[in-house]
Amino acid sequence: MRTQVGIIGSGPSGLLLSQLLHLQGIDSIILERRNQDYVLGRIRAGVLEQGMVNMLREAQVADRMEREGLIHEGFEIAFGDRRHRIDLKKHTGHTVTVYGQTEVTKDLMDARAAIGGQLVYEAQDVRIEELESDAPPCINWAAQWSGPEQPKCHRPQRRWPYRESFS
Repeated sequence: MRTQVGIIGSGPSGLLLSQLLHLQGIDSIILERRNQDYVLGRIRAGVLEQGMVNMLREAQVADRMEREGLIHEGFEIAFGDRRHRIDLKKHTGHTVTVYGQTEVTKDLMDARAAIGGQLVYEAQDVRIEELESDAPPCINWAAQWSGPEQPKCHRPQRRWPYRESFS
């Protein structure tokens, strides 16, 4: 099994990276130690700053966020009996979008499935090997594997371009 990039973790960052790489024609595999239900069941914050909104648009996964997300131009800070409004749009020219991280993760998982991208759940004992040899690096893991046999080594198609600079 060969790929160009191995990504460890199927949270929003790993999934977004894989989507952005895909749009540039770069193949990747994602290894996740938990199962899909666990990943989708994690409830996290849901206030997306403008940079993240822009990145989701660039990754072509923003359709549902555009429809269902709530745009806020500011927020309030309260302490004691006082409230202070911070007008983000006035001071920065940007807004924030309220859209749950679970929803971002689901949208990215759907995009990954739509392209037939490799995503291995319940990957245990993930190891990056052969970093010090002349062979291309290798990612090994143990997992529940649905194929005819579990791969022994997942090798990139070429060396990492920065590898020699660390020798």
